[in-house]
Amino acid sequence: ILRHNPQAELRAIAAEGLPTFRDTSVVKSLCSALGDSIAIVRQSAIAALGRIWTGSAIPTVIAAIQDPDEKVRYIAVQVAANHQLAAARLPLRRMLADNSIWVRTEAARGLALLSDTTAVEALVALMKERYEGADVDAARAALQELTGVDYIIE
Repeated sequence: ILRHNPQAELRAIAAEGLPTFRDTSVVKSLCSALGDSIAIVRQSAIAALGRIWTGSAIPTVIAAIQDPDEKVRYIAVQVAANHQLAAARLPLRRMLADNSIWVRTEAARGLALLSDTTAVEALVALMKERYEGADVDAARAALQELTGVDYIIE
């Protein structure tokens, strides 16, 4: 169903259900589903990868951080941070400039989870450029966690 069903909704439901089997052999199918042309299928697949995990998913999750769909990027950033993927550090720093406030917010949180002190400049730049919002609050919290300093941009 995940690969061949013509109805995107059914492919998405199939992706969502695969982790319930607790069988990591489904990870390959979920990674393949991230190449689907329909965003809802990719959203379900990346969310499912967050629930059933093997290291073989790392390159696919990193690639999904650059997906054209905002929700896929948002979920991929969360998955990368929650699984503490060191390979996600640079992609997460790049996502601090994403056009979605929610992707930027999760990227800042993710960089803090990864203890990425090389992100300090990028986090400060986000605060200077945006000045206020959930992303700026997350950047400030990340900076506090990474440096122990409460950054205030005027």
